[in-house]
Amino acid sequence: MSSDELVGRDDLLGRVHPADVDQVIGARERLRRAEAVHVRCRIRHADGRWQWVDLRSRVVDRSDDGCDPLVVANWRIVNDEVAHLEALAASEARNRELAQQLQQALETRVVIEQAKGVVAERDGISIGQAFENIRHYARRHSRGIHDVAGDIIDRNLRL
Repeated sequence: MSSDELVGRDDLLGRVHPADVDQVIGARERLRRAEAVHVRCRIRHADGRWQWVDLRSRVVDRSDDGCDPLVVANWRIVNDEVAHLEALAASEARNRELAQQLQQALETRVVIEQAKGVVAERDGISIGQAFENIRHYARRHSRGIHDVAGDIIDRNLRL
């Protein structure tokens, strides 16, 4: 693919994805101040598809009056890299959500196990029977088992 297919000879900014225009304008301003710039943005290909591109540019020389800088630029298409990074971010988000769900389930289970122990010890019954008593109470009073268990542990409830 030639650079003409990717960006055209004119109107680079017109081919930049609308969400990336401000970033490209900022990079262009930094380049005018002779800073090296790196921008990852989407540029419309000649066939209409958006291509993720890494653009790296730096000023290598200026005219005596400071205008018309000589700029060296390098670009590469990074669609696959961006897709991998997006997939990784989505996977990490799912993993965080699962970890939170597991933590909540563990915390809930600990409360229920503690309540079973309290009821079993206090009433002289098996752990299994204590759980059945807690579950039966929760159903009869339209409450969650975890809530009932919490009240038992806090000594706000005696079955």
